[in-house]
Amino acid sequence: MQYTPMEGEINDVKTLFFHKRREYKEEQEIRSVQVFDHPREEPIVDQRVSSDDLNALVKRIILAPDSRETFVEAVNRIVKATFALDNKTFAGEICRSVLDDDLVRQ
Repeated sequence: MQYTPMEGEINDVKTLFFHKRREYKEEQEIRSVQVFDHPREEPIVDQRVSSDDLNALVKRIILAPDSRETFVEAVNRIVKATFALDNKTFAGEICRSVLDDDLVRQ
């Protein structure tokens, strides 16, 4: 990710998918995009990543600061169920972003 101020309109795919404001730099986000020479005729399924790989890659899942409690609970259930498929548990944390904590509410 590039964490820089946005200047002007977005006119290329790289900027669209790999740019965030500097305020999000602490996330140290990694994104991946698959590009194919031709449109896919069939959906891509079963590209499995093991939960060991996920625990090595994902240290925190950060949700929007104003996420409803039902959404937070749903994310927790989905992550738990995903790791349970391999009889594992998520070693990271799931939390709301604190980016807006220092804002003065209007």
